[in-house]
Amino acid sequence: MAACVLSRRPIDWMTRKEFFKYRVVSWYLKMCNAFRVNRQGIPVSAVRSAIERARRGRVVGICPEGGVAHGAAAAVRGGAIKRGCCSVAVRGGVPIVPCVMLGTHELNRVGPWLPFKRAKIWVAYGEAIYPPAGARSTRAVRWARSEQLSEAYRSRYAQRRATYGIDDSWVP
Repeated sequence: MAACVLSRRPIDWMTRKEFFKYRVVSWYLKMCNAFRVNRQGIPVSAVRSAIERARRGRVVGICPEGGVAHGAAAAVRGGAIKRGCCSVAVRGGVPIVPCVMLGTHELNRVGPWLPFKRAKIWVAYGEAIYPPAGARSTRAVRWARSEQLSEAYRSRYAQRRATYGIDDSWVP
């Protein structure tokens, strides 16, 4: 949710159902326009909700790996991505804007949350990836968008590392 702070538009995050387990957390997530996804099986209702929100002009945040990924499994390092976001883009007729966030693992510690302490976080948005005009959401179209998206994540990550001198070992 670090990208929410840097965005002028609210982001409706697709959030795994386990986070909605506790009443207070569930209330907070709903106030932030988050919606549930059951990551077991095919998340049809979550994808439909994302498409409907996208068609209404909302920004829908989806983690490309289907959750938090580290090391070689991360999309920025060439890890596999889920194609649900590609389905949402094609069926909703909206672009995908890749967003690379580095340093967010530092927020899992207490230190950055204390007064006068900081964590360095880098957020970089890529160029919008538009679905082909009038295209149906076929396996081939989703695959092509996912390959394009994977390349965008890898190149954006490489650019941020080169620009800011971020060592690859520092990013989990």
